[in-house]
Amino acid sequence: MNIAINALSSLQGGGQSYLLNLLRNAYKFPDIKIHVFCPPQFAHLYNFPGINVVRCHISSKNVLFRTIWERIKLPGIVKNMGIDLIFCPGGIINFHDLKDCLTAVTFQNMLIFDPYERRKYPLLSYMRFRLHLLKKLSRESFRKTNLLIFLSDHAKETIDRMIPERQGASALIPHGLDNVFRTAGKKDVPRHNFLPEDYLLYVSVLNVFKAQIEILHAYRMLCQKRDTKEKLLLVGSEFGPYGKRVRSEIKRLGLQNKVIITGPIPYDAMPSVYHHAKVHIYASSCENCPNIVIESLGSGRPLFISNRPPMPEIAGDAAMYFDPNKPEELTDLLLRYLDNEAWLNDMGNKAFERSHLYDWESTAEKTFGAFREVFESACKEK
Repeated sequence: MNIAINALSSLQGGGQSYLLNLLRNAYKFPDIKIHVFCPPQFAHLYNFPGINVVRCHISSKNVLFRTIWERIKLPGIVKNMGIDLIFCPGGIINFHDLKDCLTAVTFQNMLIFDPYERRKYPLLSYMRFRLHLLKKLSRESFRKTNLLIFLSDHAKETIDRMIPERQGASALIPHGLDNVFRTAGKKDVPRHNFLPEDYLLYVSVLNVFKAQIEILHAYRMLCQKRDTKEKLLLVGSEFGPYGKRVRSEIKRLGLQNKVIITGPIPYDAMPSVYHHAKVHIYASSCENCPNIVIESLGSGRPLFISNRPPMPEIAGDAAMYFDPNKPEELTDLLLRYLDNEAWLNDMGNKAFERSHLYDWESTAEKTFGAFREVFESACKEK
């Protein structure tokens, strides 16, 4: 079986991590030949045994060049290479139907299908326009693809409700967890110099649906009601306008000496960041299958996370839940449990146990198995 993977849009973050972890386990499927189309600057990332990396120079210049290349050049290349299935992990099929070639996509971006969260961006903003366009392209891709991979039940329920006419096969395959994040109980996890002695951790891009401002309010109330030595550590890149609002709110609330914004931290340093936190906070109101929650589970630290789906589906009874729009709920939970060492240890153990539900080897096996199944089914119908 000959598979092509369109990695031209997997440039950073969770999308790139998802693809890299799948390919890291691809050697276990020797009957599947894999070709990865990617920008030249990322070619070294996909240099795994048995992977044929195809460097796409012109298509990597910008979105316009990529779109033109995918629509005009990609179909011919796929035909000449004898590709049986092309996988678009970014969720969009940006080319016309290919004769004798199947398609598969992964649904990753829940924000484009959440009208309430989209309205948090200004009506005439670039972000609002981008989300509208991605929704249109994704709907069309999901309608026509031969295989749609869902990362959570919540994701499948959303698309089944919004695109009931979808015809292709589907598979529910959540993200896995890299073992480097399973640090619970380990005594030799290095502690980076930039980490404060005690801290409450929130890892996520600073963005409007991640509710960092609400977390600041919850933390301020905690400091007012308790002698709080723990700093609040906000880790992640920033969506410009919202990042400015977060910094302004920190100053307005008088938390300059209590809240630390680190910016993005290298992937290989993150296990240490998770491990040394007292507790983890995650307040997003719009997710599909958040890697951050799964990685947090592996650290064996207690989780206080948003009650919006799919968070309860991912963490189960290994976390405490709060409404991300009600800071007082998080404050009450922290006041109740933050000084209860026995409870913290018990919830940390539950989190670590829960983390074993997520494994990249299993995710890769199910994903490539789904490719093989849809291919064999198509062969029988010929």
